[in-house]
Parts: sequence; C-alpha cells; structure tokens
Amino acid sequence: MGKYYRRTYRSPREFFSDIVFLLKRMGRIRDLTRKKMLSRAFRERLMLAVTSVYGCRYCNWVHTREALKSGVTQEEVVRLL
Repeated sequence: MGKYYRRTYRSPREFFSDIVFLLKRMGRIRDLTRKKMLSRAFRERLMLAVTSVYGCRYCNWVHTREALKSGVTQEEVVRLL
C-alpha cells in the first residue's frame, strides 16, 4: 500500500486554489449524484476515508455530520476515521 502525505498549505492562496479546483468540477460531481451512480451515504463514506488520510479537522467535522445525516452509523464513522 502506498504512503500517504498530509496536505499542508503554505499560504491562503494554495488553499483557495484547491477550493477553486473543486468548485470548477462541481458540475461533474453533481452529474454523478443526480444519475444515482453514487449514493449520498457512499459519497460520505468515501469523503471520511479521504479525510482520515489528510487529517483536516474541519473536513472531518463536516463529513461526519453529513455521513450521519445520510444514514451511516456512528460505529462505521469511527471505523472509517
């Protein structure tokens, strides 16, 4: 299994560059969810796994909340994180 590195930002510009990158691709992401290719619960499970790799506490909080709303159990959230 490959080694993962925590993403750190050296400036606000780097952070906002990543946000812009995601916002530009929101249409594609919405298309996937509208076509029901990815359920909301699956999407949040995936985001929790990514969050655990990068260790962003803000993303962790948001995606934990959304996962619980989408039906993911507390035990599964703990296991994913």
